[in-house]
Amino acid sequence: MVDALRHERIGQEETHFFLSKLIEASPQGIVILNYDGIITELNPATLRIMGINRDDAVGKKLNELPKSWAVALSDVNESFPNITRLLGLSLIHI
Repeated sequence: MVDALRHERIGQEETHFFLSKLIEASPQGIVILNYDGIITELNPATLRIMGINRDDAVGKKLNELPKSWAVALSDVNESFPNITRLLGLSLIHI
């Protein structure tokens, strides 16, 4: 039983690592939000597209982003659909 749980945990960690690397390497801008609509992560492409620093966005809602991005993203429905494509960015709600 313990071996099965350890094996499952290792598999989940490997999957998480792989997905993190995919998001980080993606040329598509990706913004990840939690259930409350708070930005939890942005990939480097998002930072380049938006011209902001990571610290300017993490922990904020879309409508709190600097510049015109707050206006452009404030109308995004934060509950449906789970993945929204807008202006070269993918918004993923987790």
